[in-house]
Amino acid sequence: MRPKKFVKFEPIAVYWEDIVSESKWNSPADIDKVRTASVVTLGFFLKNKKKSMIIAHNLTDDKESDYTIIPFGCITKVVPIKIGE
Repeated sequence: MRPKKFVKFEPIAVYWEDIVSESKWNSPADIDKVRTASVVTLGFFLKNKKKSMIIAHNLTDDKESDYTIIPFGCITKVVPIKIGE
């Protein structure tokens, strides 16, 4: 899902499915029960790239930030969030 472009630094909640893996031996019955991890990540919209969305989690006064890049193929929904004053 390619979400719409939000305003830079707009607070958003990104709902997405993460990859899950297991490196030990598992029975077919156990493997049938596994699912991807449903995740919600809160942050500030930075930009949409060709195949992904970049969000910041913390912003300095100078707009420096950490970030997470989430591929569009993993995103199921993005919604704006309101931050109280």
